[in-house]
Amino acid sequence: MSNDFVETPDIVELRTNDSTKIVRLAHIQKFHDGTGYRCELTVISGGFSCVRPFYFDDDSLVDALAKLGEMDAGRPDSATIRCRWEEEFLQIGSNDMGHVLVSGEIIEYSEHPQRLKFALQTDQTVLGPLIRDLQALKQRPVDATSNG
Repeated sequence: MSNDFVETPDIVELRTNDSTKIVRLAHIQKFHDGTGYRCELTVISGGFSCVRPFYFDDDSLVDALAKLGEMDAGRPDSATIRCRWEEEFLQIGSNDMGHVLVSGEIIEYSEHPQRLKFALQTDQTVLGPLIRDLQALKQRPVDATSNG
């Protein structure tokens, strides 16, 4: 493992209770300088699936937490988690009927580049647990280890 990362909480997952709708951040590592994160992103959306490294910066996490709080309070909004300089993103939006739409684009840069655009719908009951998990991730000290 690279010395540029610190292990953080185990898994952040959108808890949809539907095996055909999964968005999971696992093996999350925080940059030692605290500016961002690397994780393994798993997406299952209907018949499509993807497991890829995914990077996002701390600024997008802070903004997303504020907007997710608004959505959890019943106000329509949209939150995007991404790395500022990358095309990949994970977006969570809500409407005034309590529906939550999760969408994103995952890119594999290789000799034969590939892109997966996905979208899935769930309800706002997923927001509270997601917010708690992301807050725990944000509050994890940079000098923490995976042992604890």
